[in-house]
Amino acid sequence: PDKFAIAKSPSDVKAQFKKGLISLPMGMENGSPIQGDLANLTDFYERGIRYITLAHSQANHISDSSYDLRRKWKGLSPFGKTLVGEMNNIGIMLDISHVSDDAFYQVIELTKVPVIASHSSLRRFTPGFERNMDDEMIKKLGENGGVIMINFGSSFVSKEAGKWRSGLTAARKALVEKEGEDSPKLENFEENYRKEVPYPYSTLDEVLDHIDHVVKLIGVDHVGIG
Repeated sequence: PDKFAIAKSPSDVKAQFKKGLISLPMGMENGSPIQGDLANLTDFYERGIRYITLAHSQANHISDSSYDLRRKWKGLSPFGKTLVGEMNNIGIMLDISHVSDDAFYQVIELTKVPVIASHSSLRRFTPGFERNMDDEMIKKLGENGGVIMINFGSSFVSKEAGKWRSGLTAARKALVEKEGEDSPKLENFEENYRKEVPYPYSTLDEVLDHIDHVVKLIGVDHVGIG
């Protein structure tokens, strides 16, 4: 309590900042628990939720996910489009981390207030990784008045870490094809792989490259730490 405080409004954040406290707005990473019922949105608001990540690793009833290639909704679902306005009205921030590119642009078109990317980094440094944002998306986010919070995870920061993960997946698949899913070699496979091929952890300098690029594109007011 001497360092942190739950924030439920911008006025809470301002008051806590004056006291030297770090504000913690409560969030929900994945809108699936809303279950297509706006009454649930109200319930979560009353319980203190102030931002919601619309989707996670798979599409849900609200939005497509950047990780899910099926693209069920081609962006937002009809309910998702309604939800954007309802979240604006009730006072819950829209978090566009994890959603597909189409879903992002649809949110930007529909929302009446700024949105956040709570934990995303830049596709400029991780080509082909849709979970991150490209320069055009970041510019749109800036026009919206929103903020991107840079993710420190190595696979979000450098393409080398992403390649390592792809190599791990390919090596495991090859072993399964050769020896089957019951192979005892699978028990400690990732641990052993890491010994043979050390994980290329990203550096602080690489993280700062992401932050600096956002500042260059849209200004320091639109970048944070995710």
